[in-house]
Amino acid sequence: MWWRTKTCLLLLICSFSLVGKAQKQQLSPVLKGKIDKALTAIYQKEDLQLQAVELKEEVAVETQQKLKGHFFEVKDKGELKGYAFVAQAPSMKNVFDYIVVFNTDLILEKAKVLIYREQHGRQIGTVRWLSQFKGMDVADRPELGKEVDGISGATISAKSMTNAVHDLLVALEDVKSKGFL
Repeated sequence: MWWRTKTCLLLLICSFSLVGKAQKQQLSPVLKGKIDKALTAIYQKEDLQLQAVELKEEVAVETQQKLKGHFFEVKDKGELKGYAFVAQAPSMKNVFDYIVVFNTDLILEKAKVLIYREQHGRQIGTVRWLSQFKGMDVADRPELGKEVDGISGATISAKSMTNAVHDLLVALEDVKSKGFL
């Protein structure tokens, strides 16, 4: 009987340790390289540092879940240059990695698809289509078919990217309105 209790306790401890590791996001070397390349192109500087933004408890739970581990300060030798949000969004059968870069006033400077894993829908990665997001700030609420043009053959990915930017702007408005950025 005592061995069942110890076995159950051991299994419970192992389960909790695995859950903690699964939630800790690690950037792959390929993704990290693409992020570095995108930031170098935007800021015309190499060796920029990404530092995760720590959110205060006063920020809404949904906002914390959206931004935690995905939202970073971009710094050059300790000086704040802007912010970057790195995440994944769904495409037709898979997901794609993207980055959204903001200046220090939280005005969207650039959106870029970093890794697209499907044959169809790649058009959302074009500079022309992604430039529709440039200049948006936390008060904007982009919608596909209104502020953002759709793309024939990339309907799901275009809607997904537009929704991702929309939700990000909503989350950042929450953070900014509370004076944390």
